[in-house]
Amino acid sequence: MGNKVAVVLSSSRGLGFAVVCDLLVKGYSVYSHASSPESASRAKKRFREKLGSSIEGRLFLFHGDLYSKDDVQSLAEKIRQAEPDVLILNSGGPRAGGWNELDLKTFRCEVGMITDSAHEFIDAVLTPMKDRMWGRVVNISSIGLFKPIPSLAASNAARAHLHGLMVGMSNEYAKFNITFNTVCPGIILTDRQIGLAQYDADKENVDYETVLEKKAQSIPSKRIGKPEELASLVGFLASEQASYITAQKIAVDGGMTGVF
Repeated sequence: MGNKVAVVLSSSRGLGFAVVCDLLVKGYSVYSHASSPESASRAKKRFREKLGSSIEGRLFLFHGDLYSKDDVQSLAEKIRQAEPDVLILNSGGPRAGGWNELDLKTFRCEVGMITDSAHEFIDAVLTPMKDRMWGRVVNISSIGLFKPIPSLAASNAARAHLHGLMVGMSNEYAKFNITFNTVCPGIILTDRQIGLAQYDADKENVDYETVLEKKAQSIPSKRIGKPEELASLVGFLASEQASYITAQKIAVDGGMTGVF
């Protein structure tokens, strides 16, 4: 990858962390985002433990709260200054809850955390990507984009909004060799998935391990996915080899959706 630069949002743990590791191994310089200074410090230690001294001079940590308009604008400016070749959009999942469980103010806040921040970050990278005639934007979304999840009303709305934007942007910018793709993780073992399992477990009055096992058995592969399995796809979509793939949504779900 030479000296290509990537920015990965919400990457102090989980899927984002795995993506940063994948890109660092591939030779990128990577700006990794965390929600707070403490999270950034913990993540830096974990990156060093996992990848050793090879990341020195190529890993840069920055932080900000995606729920804060001021923080998002500050993050967008830092991204603009970095002039990345690759932008990986990612966020913590919005608050769980069905339609009747979220009031309008909460719903808008949770949706905006994903959509408003993504708009700022995309805007920050487009001009330099266009000038270089090269760019990759990959959105880490949710399997709910294929089949909305009843208990995640805000997430369903935000994911559909952002994917629609990505497809529209692809139509405008493909001629500049800038691609826009969305990856949709299914049931992959992260803190978010454990949290959702706990949410369901509390409703059903069982332990969360029982919920996770039930989910695993509902998947054709009969297992829950690993963050690295999604990261490998993101790394490919960020590469030169994926230059003719754009405006797509791709599930990483062990065959759960079975789209034909």
